[in-house]
Amino acid sequence: MPQQKIGQAGLWMAGWLSATLAMTIVGRELAHSVSVFEMMMFRSLIATLILTPIIFLNGGLTGRLSQLRLHAARNVLHYAGQYAWFSALLLIPLVEVIAIEFTMPLWIAILASAFLAESVAIRQAARLRLASLLIRLGLAHRASEVLEVASAAPATQ
Repeated sequence: MPQQKIGQAGLWMAGWLSATLAMTIVGRELAHSVSVFEMMMFRSLIATLILTPIIFLNGGLTGRLSQLRLHAARNVLHYAGQYAWFSALLLIPLVEVIAIEFTMPLWIAILASAFLAESVAIRQAARLRLASLLIRLGLAHRASEVLEVASAAPATQ
């Protein structure tokens, strides 16, 4: 991979990290005075304002609505996940919220191995990393279950 692409990937990751941390802190502070539905409304409004010009600069809605049921199902699941995330912000310490958010690359690796037929070795590495995170979060009883599953699966790479 050329160095230019690695730098670009680093910038995207830094942008994702900044946006995620900002959303976490703002959501936690707003949750004391604003309902979760209102936070979701403002989040959707801001996203619409940001994404609308991008959509129209890239050809508009032509051809994007061919799988309307799939889009609707994805939106319902996304909304439910975001609602649960905003609701949970007040229930656990901020450090744990951020630690759990950093597991997203692990979940991507696990789901990629399940849906894209990636190798078992990738799945084992992801499970080991997830187990180490669970230990750090004080959930060692769950980590032992993850490690048992990882050791039972045969390595292909």
